[in-house]
Amino acid sequence: MTFAPRYPRNRPVIVAAAASVVASTLMFGGLIPARAATTDPQPTALEQANAAVSRKAAEQGMVLLENHGQALPIASSGNIALYGVGAYRTVKGGTGSGNVNNRYTITARQGLENAGYSVTTSDAYWSAMTSAYDAKYGTPTGGIFGPTIDYASVEQPLTTDTVKPTAKTGTAVYVIARNSGEGSDRSSGKGDYLLGDTERANLELLGRTYQHVVVVINSGGIIDTNFYQQINAAEKDTSGGQALDSMLLMSQAGQESGNALVDVLNGTTTPSGKLTDTWASSYSDYPASATFANNDGNSATEEYAEGIYVGYRYFDSFYRSINKSDPASVVNYPFGYGGSYTDFSIQAQKVTASAKQVSVTAKVTNTGHRYSGKETVQVYVSAPQAGADKAYQQLTGYAKTDDLAPGASQTVTVTFNTASLASYSESRAAWVLDAGDYLVRVGNSSRNTRVAAKLNLAKPVVTEQDHNELADQKPASELTSKPADFYTYADEKREIAQARRIDLDPRSFHTENDASDDEQDVTVDSTSPYYALDGDKISSTTVYLDRDEKDWEGTGAPYAPKTGEKVKHVRTSSGSTLYDVAKGRTSIEQFVAGLTVKQLADIVEGSSVGGTTPSAVGAAGYTTGAHEDLGIPSMTLSDGPAGLRLTQQIATTPPTYQYGTAWPIGTLLAQTWDRDLVDKVGTAVGKEMNEYGVSLWLAPGMNIHRDPLNGRNFEYYSEDPLISGLTAAATTEGVQSNPGVGVTIKHFAANNQETARNSGNDVVGERALREIELKGFEIAVKAAQPMSVMSSYNKVNGTYASGNYDLLTDVLRGEWGFKGTVMTDWGGAHGATNTMYSGNDLIEPGGRPSDIVNATVKAAPTVDVHGLPAYTKTVRSTGSTSYTFQLGGLTLAAGGSTTVSSTVDGTTDLSKTPLSGTTTIDAINNQTYTAHPKFTSVDDAYQAVQDLLASSALTATQKAAVTVSDVQHSTAGDSTGPVTSYTVTLTGNYPAAGAYTMRLGDLQRSAIRILTTASKTASFQQLAQSQKVRGISVGSYTDQFKNLDPTVTSVKGRVQQPHHKR
Repeated sequence: MTFAPRYPRNRPVIVAAAASVVASTLMFGGLIPARAATTDPQPTALEQANAAVSRKAAEQGMVLLENHGQALPIASSGNIALYGVGAYRTVKGGTGSGNVNNRYTITARQGLENAGYSVTTSDAYWSAMTSAYDAKYGTPTGGIFGPTIDYASVEQPLTTDTVKPTAKTGTAVYVIARNSGEGSDRSSGKGDYLLGDTERANLELLGRTYQHVVVVINSGGIIDTNFYQQINAAEKDTSGGQALDSMLLMSQAGQESGNALVDVLNGTTTPSGKLTDTWASSYSDYPASATFANNDGNSATEEYAEGIYVGYRYFDSFYRSINKSDPASVVNYPFGYGGSYTDFSIQAQKVTASAKQVSVTAKVTNTGHRYSGKETVQVYVSAPQAGADKAYQQLTGYAKTDDLAPGASQTVTVTFNTASLASYSESRAAWVLDAGDYLVRVGNSSRNTRVAAKLNLAKPVVTEQDHNELADQKPASELTSKPADFYTYADEKREIAQARRIDLDPRSFHTENDASDDEQDVTVDSTSPYYALDGDKISSTTVYLDRDEKDWEGTGAPYAPKTGEKVKHVRTSSGSTLYDVAKGRTSIEQFVAGLTVKQLADIVEGSSVGGTTPSAVGAAGYTTGAHEDLGIPSMTLSDGPAGLRLTQQIATTPPTYQYGTAWPIGTLLAQTWDRDLVDKVGTAVGKEMNEYGVSLWLAPGMNIHRDPLNGRNFEYYSEDPLISGLTAAATTEGVQSNPGVGVTIKHFAANNQETARNSGNDVVGERALREIELKGFEIAVKAAQPMSVMSSYNKVNGTYASGNYDLLTDVLRGEWGFKGTVMTDWGGAHGATNTMYSGNDLIEPGGRPSDIVNATVKAAPTVDVHGLPAYTKTVRSTGSTSYTFQLGGLTLAAGGSTTVSSTVDGTTDLSKTPLSGTTTIDAINNQTYTAHPKFTSVDDAYQAVQDLLASSALTATQKAAVTVSDVQHSTAGDSTGPVTSYTVTLTGNYPAAGAYTMRLGDLQRSAIRILTTASKTASFQQLAQSQKVRGISVGSYTDQFKNLDPTVTSVKGRVQQPHHKR
């Protein structure tokens, strides 16, 4: 079977200096760096090596959308007229936590000039455009968000004079820039999804002026591309040819953007990227567009009425009904599409199938005559329409060839699990392969395939049995398709009829019982404090107790198990450390049973400061470093999906530096369709993590591109869960091939919009959740065992993700077998008890262990040096200020039954750093904590108390419960002299015994998971070395797991070079 492309194709040209990068590579014995930054401001060997990998990845993920009249590739040297704001301020990636503080970003203009081209744009236009940008937005500051940049608003109109080049050239390049990021979604209007008026007018004039016009899209997400056809229908160039000739999606390509772009434009690298989304002709054609975010005036509830019909599943299955008068006009560029500078043929040579797996072997040949290139073999399967409603087809596997010279060929074999063809049945809580024919399609895009075989299953079989999960709510209605509306093409019926039939024996299938063993099994009624957590059935949990402990937490009695807790007695040792656990001298359960509630609370609450081991400065957060005496290291957690976002220059003497590599955005990496290359990117990120002292990378992001306007789509991979899962798995494998570091896949789950992300409720049917929203996460977990998972801000079917037991325990751990740590997003916890109950182990950014303690046991206030309860003043980027006092369980009340008194005098140790301090929180909830300065005298402490009581830090009711008495001055009777002694008394009440709802077993379980993760990090080995503990070493995190399921594998044969006749 051979097919030819149904969509345009073509090719590029250039080289560029590899531009410098940062810091000195830290050599470490086996794996541990000497320190986490460098005093050398020059680019390190690692920085330069990573820049080269970033550039290669960028080139491989750019997608050629149009190429006519041999406009591309451009000549290898000469003059180029360059236009568009994106040529000046080329966007490397999105904003928010996905931003990176890299050393440099090569713009499109710099890339051309690096490669030796002369840019012939008129000074009048260039100066007007750059001045307009600078006046409105200034020089980039490297901040997290920076201003929201409307690139179209600063574009300047070309005139018949300014459009002329300063030196002769027939080629103009126009760069359209768009950006988005964390905190807000995109707009469907002009200047964002649509071209601005000035941008369109400039393209029209360029089309009339130049023989060749190349449009470059510098956007992390989909934009409307109808302008291309519309301008070409209305305009002609000077020779009567097409106005706009070529269009390249450069995406957002990281720090090497301009260099990589020029490599593709001039053919140094032949484009081989493929779209991971469907580019429709109108935003309104996307199935969720009418209700996405606030489009329907309701951002509080987002019903996923499209069900399983996301992306190409929708466009292929509703092909004839979206636009009945012109179905073919709905999709401009289909999922999987991407052009080249050469042509390829793909012949499906062999298909084999069994109950276990399906293998497809195809031969790819470069049929062009001039340019080498790579092609991607894509395998889709159409399931029978018996039983469950199903989409026209779904992607089941893919493989990218090596670089093939003209005439060269290569075979690739793609193998995938037969069970991946099953659909989820909500009524049976099972994955079912329905009876009928499964059509195996092979091609190079979703709309360019041929039927290679049909797999026949005589009877339906259940491949996996689960429990119903996440089914508390569902959309009022969901889309269902009709085969009569399906996409089709001219030879499809003939291909189906002639396809070889492979019979699958239903008796050879085995049903996997993957139902969670952690299913809720304890009945409670509505009067129970746990009813609000999970309804009338809650989970059971194991609490580890030492039988000899008769005075638990000073209560005078052993611990009293709470509802659902099963006691397991263990023997504890006061001298045990995490090193003993690592060496097998004690169990993790014994170790945790010996920890106090305060110690457990510190472990599960993040911290704004790290420990003593080398760690990156400016990271998003840390885990506690307060218990290094127990062998517990602090872990450093760093954003973001496009690279490590750290402080570039640290104000030490001498200054130290830590420049992170800005990698291409997630979508571009997925567009490479090259898992080996993505693995290399991950490996490079992991090396950088060890260089700077980062334990957990808060990436990859892998939510589904449900709608083009999601502000964070650039971080994520695709509308398709298989692409998402396999790309995330490859990233994870790469990062975690390095010793002692790991990834955090996020945001789990259904975090598909920024509007109302902290409170919105995503209502999704269980089947759609399992087949679309969760499937990519499942693939990544089963294939690579990421070290961590981050729960999302939003609610899923009525329950916040961070407190959702079904999601975080039954599905993630019970069904998929996840072994790592689950953390909240920053500020994403909603109560201590339900967070621990759900299986969300680590609360970030944390800093409030008292919330855990107070939910577990009666605790006295934590009194600071000055006699008042310790407190944290929180200042947000919005300007709001709040105070949190460490009152323990005490509620301040003037008539309370409990008093707590503290005297500050000459015996008070004023050399201690106060426990109180100020936390500043930026727009994406990253925190910086600064402790208050030490008190210089008793009088200084006294004045601080008076200032605080005079402020709005406490309410009037709270102030009434605080008295300052027995004030003594340096000279008796002289009240104007310095205060030398005073007493602060707090009055209030503790809650009733039933108010302590935290189950100790839940808290211990989360601590066990965090400690187990921490013991696999480089910081654990570093801490052991610093404390002179021998026998502690860590390796690759993923390597400890056996029987991982890759879901899809591919094998490439040797490249066969053409035989030339003499």
